[in-house]
Amino acid sequence: MRTVTITGFVYTTKRTNYSTGKTEPVYSFYMSKGLDPDCFGLMVGPVSFEYTIPDGFNAVAVEVAALEKKLKDSDDEHMRARNAILTRLSKLQAIGCEVA
Repeated sequence: MRTVTITGFVYTTKRTNYSTGKTEPVYSFYMSKGLDPDCFGLMVGPVSFEYTIPDGFNAVAVEVAALEKKLKDSDDEHMRARNAILTRLSKLQAIGCEVA
C-alpha cells in the first residue's frame, strides 16, 4: 500500500434539508483556492489529509471503465433522440403529410 497526502480547501454553504425543512451548513472539499462564493460557498480554510491507496489499484482501469460507461450513456441518449425523430417522421407520414 502507498500513502499519499491530499491538499485542498474546505468550503461551506447552506442548503435546505427538504426532509426536515431546516437550513443546514454543508461542507465541501475542492483542490482549488479562490472559487466563486456564489457557486461554491465561502472558503473555510486549507486542509490536507493522508489517504492509503490499496495495492493493485489501477487508475487506468478505473478511467477506462468510466469512459466506457460515458460512451454507453451517450449511445443510449443518441438512440433515444434518433427514435424520437423517427417516431415523429412516421406520424407525419402516416397522416398524409408529404416530405419534400
